[in-house]
Amino acid sequence: MPNEQNTLPTGRELRRSQRLPTCEKGMVTVGKERFEVDILDLGLQGFSFICQQPVPVGELIELEVSDAGGVLQYSCQTVFRKETAEGYVLGMVVLDQKPIVVQIFS
Repeated sequence: MPNEQNTLPTGRELRRSQRLPTCEKGMVTVGKERFEVDILDLGLQGFSFICQQPVPVGELIELEVSDAGGVLQYSCQTVFRKETAEGYVLGMVVLDQKPIVVQIFS
């Protein structure tokens, strides 16, 4: 019989909804810092992206994403961080499921 401590669910098993791969740019605000990120995937409850800044797990951020109609801003919290050769891969959970419309494209 396997030891339950060795059979914890992986990150994918913990997600409540599927993530879809993407290659979009986004803007992140952490405190007074603002920087560009490469969004890797997105889902109903979260995002993952790669950036050069080591944002700590638990940090609250604002993520701005452009779509066909404008720029949307999401309030998120960092739940995962992994350092890679390209930078830091960060996993975010969306705190407010209704984004703020920052800009509307005409």
